[in-house]
Amino acid sequence: MNSTFGESPFKWLPDAEVKRLIAKSRFPLLLETVYFYGLRRSEVGLIKREDVTADGIWIHALKRRGDFKQFMPLLPPLKGKILKHLMGHCHSYLFPGYKGNGISGEAVAFIWRQVAPGVGAHCLRRSRAMWFSENGRSREDCQWWLRQADINSTEPYYTISATRAKSIAIAMA
Repeated sequence: MNSTFGESPFKWLPDAEVKRLIAKSRFPLLLETVYFYGLRRSEVGLIKREDVTADGIWIHALKRRGDFKQFMPLLPPLKGKILKHLMGHCHSYLFPGYKGNGISGEAVAFIWRQVAPGVGAHCLRRSRAMWFSENGRSREDCQWWLRQADINSTEPYYTISATRAKSIAIAMA
């Protein structure tokens, strides 16, 4: 879906549609984690077992200025699912991949394409950003959650979408 009022330059999906597609996947926890945290597809493969605590997850945020870690809260129901998932394997990565490493960005994209053909995996990140916008969260909150260095990277998600325009009109009536 693209917003129709203000024409957003990127493809995104409403929260309910993302959740519906994730539920169809063979790897729903992986996709749910990518979506909830607004991860870049390669960031999910960097999460190690030791990065997960009962309170949160250390996300290795990839930026041009180098790698840094950001602590993100781990909340129900994702908390229970992730902790159970970790107890189910002894691999050093949260989501094991090929050759002893974490899952690759290409594998994440492949898994997503199985449930959403023609829609790139980055759509999950964009959809999470739009969730922030649609739910009245600040640009700064969105910027922090997505681990974006520059607020200008967050700005496009705050064009008025058709959904938001409708809710504004209803509130004014």
